[in-house]
Amino acid sequence: MPAIGILSQKTFFPRTGDVLNDSEDGVSWECVRAGVYTDTKTGKAIRFVLLVGRAAAFGDTPIPKTLEDSEMPLPFLKSIDNILRERGGKHVRYRRNEKGNYEED
Repeated sequence: MPAIGILSQKTFFPRTGDVLNDSEDGVSWECVRAGVYTDTKTGKAIRFVLLVGRAAAFGDTPIPKTLEDSEMPLPFLKSIDNILRERGGKHVRYRRNEKGNYEED
């Protein structure tokens, strides 16, 4: 039996293509861009993501949201029930467990 993958709530950071589903607010967030920006003055590397959310309650109008790694662990994850991540050409679903981490279905 293959090992079950776990995404830790303490270290998880979305990557391009991830879909984060928030059933509390009914929003599905797609990570359309993830990257690293290096500040030219300080040399500090900052991870960032651009998420675009859609929800029927908002008429499926795109809702942009940005996150950066200074917000770790991401408070945003508290309402995310599951995460879809592409692996090997397939989408793998990770569901939040009782510890708040995301376990592969």
